[in-house]
Amino acid sequence: MSKIIINQEATFVSDGNDIIDTLNELTDVTISSPSNNQILKYDTGTNKRVNATNSELVSLDGLSDVTITSVANGDTLVYDSTLGEWINVTGGAGASNLNGLTDVTITSVADGELLVYNSISSQWENTDTIDGGTY
Repeated sequence: MSKIIINQEATFVSDGNDIIDTLNELTDVTISSPSNNQILKYDTGTNKRVNATNSELVSLDGLSDVTITSVANGDTLVYDSTLGEWINVTGGAGASNLNGLTDVTITSVADGELLVYNSISSQWENTDTIDGGTY
């Protein structure tokens, strides 16, 4: 690497080496045929930083712990602990209606019914009666 030396008259004096003024002149960098949107990444084979296509960072699916299949509007990304990765789920990850909740049971819906908790079944249930009587 070059050194910049300033003499007593405050003028530049070279030590005989060229001053590095481009990235490729660094000893741990090899740039070949650079193109737009490339990145500089470390190559363990050469122990140098090299230019490369940014393909692994272009989409979410390029990440090693993400699998995206059949993308559709309204999909959500959820973690699947069995697979150990994030996956897309069609229609969202949550319930889209009251009966879709795991602690709710709706049967024979009628106007004016109430949602009441049943401690025996540990469920919220629709009913038209409260405490054995009609409301």
